Amino acid sequence: MRRISSRLLQNNERDLSPYEKTEDSRKFFLIEPSLLRSGKSIVQGALNGDFVFSLLTVHVPLDLNSNVLDFGCGDGRVAGAFARRNFSGRYYAFDINRKRIDALQRLFKDDDRYSFTYMDVFHSYYNKEGSVKPEEYRLPYDNGQMDLVFLNSIFSHMKLEIIEHYLQEIIRCLSPKGKVWMTCYAIDERGARKRETWNYLFNTPYEKGFTNNIDDPERLVGYETDMIEAVVGKTGLRIDKYIPGYWKAERKSLDQHEQDLFVLSKE
Repeated sequence: MRRISSRLLQNNERDLSPYEKTEDSRKFFLIEPSLLRSGKSIVQGALNGDFVFSLLTVHVPLDLNSNVLDFGCGDGRVAGAFARRNFSGRYYAFDINRKRIDALQRLFKDDDRYSFTYMDVFHSYYNKEGSVKPEEYRLPYDNGQMDLVFLNSIFSHMKLEIIEHYLQEIIRCLSPKGKVWMTCYAIDERGARKRETWNYLFNTPYEKGFTNNIDDPERLVGYETDMIEAVVGKTGLRIDKYIPGYWKAERKSLDQHEQDLFVLSKE
C-alpha cells in the first residue's frame, strides 16, 4: 500500500487509469482523474471515500458482510473504501453518469461482489438526456434485499416529491432491521451564527425549498428540517439520528458531515 500511495504522489496522477496492470488496482482503487469530481485529485477522492466509510461505521454500525446499496455512487470513491477494507458482502451501486458507471464496471469486472448499474433517469442538472422520469423510476432490487442504503449528497439535488418517491422505494428494498444513512441540507436555527452561509446557498425559493440558482435549481437544494422530517415520517421511516452538518453549525465532533446527516430505520 505504501508503494502504490507513494507512486500516486510521485507521478502526480498523470499516468494513472483504472486499466493499469497492477496486482491491486481494484483494491487500491485507481480511477481516471477525468472521472473525478471537479477540482478533486485521486488522493482527495480516496480520503473522501474513507471519510464516508468511517461515518457509516460510526453511525450505523457497518457490517462488512451485508448487502449495501450506494445510491448515487458518483466516481465510486466509497466503493473504493469498501474494497480497501476487504468487504465480503454484496455492494450494489448505481448512478446517472454513464461514463463513471462504465469505468467502475471495468475496474471491478473481476469481483462479482460489486455491481454497478447505469440509471437512465432525468435530472435537470446532472442528466438532462435521461429518458425516465424520476418519479416513475423503480429501483432494480428485490423487496427487503438491502441491509444498508446510503446516500451521500444525493437528496441535496432533488425536489421534495422526488425525495419522497425514492424513500418509498428505499423502504421497499430495506431489510426489516436495515438502515438508511443520508445527507442533505436541512435548514433550521441550529448554528445560527452561520446564517450568512444559508443566505448565500439558499437565497431563492424553489418548489418547497430553497436554492441559489433559479436557472439550475437542482444543482443545490435545501429544505426546512421539519419538512424533511415530515416526508421521512410519511414514508414509514423513523429518524434514529440527526447530526447537524458543519456547513451551518460549529464543528464539534468528528462524526459530523459537511451536510446534515440522518440515520433512518423502519418503524
